[in-house]
Amino acid sequence: MEKNDIEIDDFINYCGYKGRSKKTYGSYEKTLRLVVIYLR
Repeated sequence: MEKNDIEIDDFINYCGYKGRSKKTYGSYEKTLRLVVIYLR
């Protein structure tokens, strides 16, 4: 697992902790993973 993956997972866990809906943090996760792919 790469550092970016760990950071994204931590952020998604934080969103769940803060009470965001699954749809919201699912969207965040998808977008962040696409940005990482683009930047590579």
